[in-house]
Amino acid sequence: MAGYTTLAGVRLSAAARRFVAAVSRDVSKPVVVTSGARTPDSQAQAMYDRFRRGGSYQVYRQRRAAMAIHEAFVAGRKQRQSERDIVRAMADVIEKQMRARTYISRQLHPTALELRTRDCSPSEREALAKACRAHRARGVIQERHPPHLHVQV
Repeated sequence: MAGYTTLAGVRLSAAARRFVAAVSRDVSKPVVVTSGARTPDSQAQAMYDRFRRGGSYQVYRQRRAAMAIHEAFVAGRKQRQSERDIVRAMADVIEKQMRARTYISRQLHPTALELRTRDCSPSEREALAKACRAHRARGVIQERHPPHLHVQV
């Protein structure tokens, strides 16, 4: 029983907490939850950080939605707005999209979480993914930047 921890500020639904506790019993290394369900503001901040590092909106399945959020980022940067103002403008776009039932990220659903894999060997990463699938995760996606598993409970 390896156990699990969450980073400061990570919110998990009751279902996500039960899921992580069960998964952590099936792996040899403690599970670190780096992100849970996101608000539009926290999603905008995550996307701002990605775009600032040179990441593309094209990694998102909902490309039109991602492009609209990226446009808010670019417009704010061109106008030399503060990070806070740009993130708020991006969050406004995300909120509008959500009202139209378009979700740029599965992280906007209450059953989403991310599990750190940067300090895992390939076999530990696969064991973690296997444990997630064994506990009925609907989606287990390995992401590289930063290294983590995106899981939909």
